[in-house]
Amino acid sequence: MRPSDPRTAVWLVCLGTGFVTLVDQSMVGVVVPALRADLGATPTQVQWILAGYSLTFGLALVPAGRLGDVLGRRFLHLSGFVVFAAAAVLSATAHDAWTVVLARALQGLGAGVVNPQVHGTLQTVFRGPERARAFAGYSVATACSSACGPLLGGLLTGLGGPGLGWRLVLAANIPMAVLLLPVAFRHLPRVARRPLPRGGLDLPGSAVVALGTLCLLLPFATGRVSAGVLVPCLLTVVVLAGVLRWWERRALSPLVVPDLFRRPDFSLGTAVAMCVFGAVLALGMLQVLVLQSGLGLSAFDAGLVLLPAAVASGVCAALCARLVLRWGRRLVVAATVAATASVTAEALLLPALPAHAVLVVSITATVSSAAIGAVISPNQVLTLQHAPVAVAGVAAGLFQLSQRVAAAVVVPVVTGAYLVDAPPTPGRAHLGVFADLALGCAGLLLVAAVLAVAALRSERRGAVQGMGSLLGRGSSPAPRACSDSSAWSSASNSAQLSSPGPGSCSSSTGDHGKPH
Repeated sequence: MRPSDPRTAVWLVCLGTGFVTLVDQSMVGVVVPALRADLGATPTQVQWILAGYSLTFGLALVPAGRLGDVLGRRFLHLSGFVVFAAAAVLSATAHDAWTVVLARALQGLGAGVVNPQVHGTLQTVFRGPERARAFAGYSVATACSSACGPLLGGLLTGLGGPGLGWRLVLAANIPMAVLLLPVAFRHLPRVARRPLPRGGLDLPGSAVVALGTLCLLLPFATGRVSAGVLVPCLLTVVVLAGVLRWWERRALSPLVVPDLFRRPDFSLGTAVAMCVFGAVLALGMLQVLVLQSGLGLSAFDAGLVLLPAAVASGVCAALCARLVLRWGRRLVVAATVAATASVTAEALLLPALPAHAVLVVSITATVSSAAIGAVISPNQVLTLQHAPVAVAGVAAGLFQLSQRVAAAVVVPVVTGAYLVDAPPTPGRAHLGVFADLALGCAGLLLVAAVLAVAALRSERRGAVQGMGSLLGRGSSPAPRACSDSSAWSSASNSAQLSSPGPGSCSSSTGDHGKPH
């Protein structure tokens, strides 16, 4: 992308915003031991610190995405980022654990408001191959955020020491926010506010989605799952899903277009992202815990051990972002299989080679991070690049909601299990606990591989059917004009989204049907 292109600044703002809001989750996990010791936090407070961010992030995503689609994305982007930065200041200056819990919840709310606007802005500003490249760059930033978080957290914790280090980590996003906000204010597209659609903002649908998200995430928030809480919440989620399906088919302006999940590229890609995101965040947390609590390394040394993994993830994400247009879903399938094998090898080798535990963690984490970097970037591009502009915010919100659900469910459960089962002093017992939980992460990656294969087969069936229909006509079909805006125009009235066939166009118009 040329530096002289005015869209370059928009792209960089979106990349920076995505990186800052997503690196926060993986970075905070590193400071749990230091924060717990300095503030005297209980295990319950620690779990809420870890889960509160994902919980409020998930609650905000879909309603904020819909508001951005309808009312414009600039204001929501700026306001959400301001809330995110202000909450970072509050958490970094807190003097008790419950203040950190509150600040992290507010920070997750701000991140949940701003992230759908990032996806929607990229969808609006860029077209065709440029859109794929823009999403590829964003995917690289998000992949790097997951890998770099533990490293940055470890370096800052080591730099500041036990009392100051965790505060530096919680404040690490503030300088980036100070730099990005003026650029965002100047360069984010200004669009005239559109009138509300017929039927308004679908407040009933928003309330059902929020309540369902809360019921789904809350049982896992403390890491202590009991059947007495889990079963009623899951039954409530099932009932609410039925209510939402019934309502959205009748709403004049539905929050969640029913046919969006009937698109295999979106539904299966979202499921892959959900499994991979939960596995990679949980695995990163386990690696940090076993290095610090199990092997007695400092946060700084743990960060250095995981440095090759962060580099490998970023490099592979960048390379695969370029290869995705050529290899498509095959790249996602191969990478998920490789990640599953690497994590399984780490779980088996670490207890078997305790004398070389640090080396085993470093090598296997590097291989698995490289493979995961090759999954996250292509899968995000393939899943989101064809979403219609008029529902880009909702599509992005649903995509990221799946990731937040995975983070809020898997990370607290895995962390809680490790803290409960591992002894308080370093030793070989930590390696066995790590192995058991890491095999669970490998299982999630295996599920992601199966889903990626299903998505690949669905694409091939679609291609064969499309070729058959063309051959049956005996002549090339006349080119048809289409746009995402027109597709949504009919979808708004009938609550349907037509899946793009082989001959459909993927380019789209902006918020008002005019190119930028």
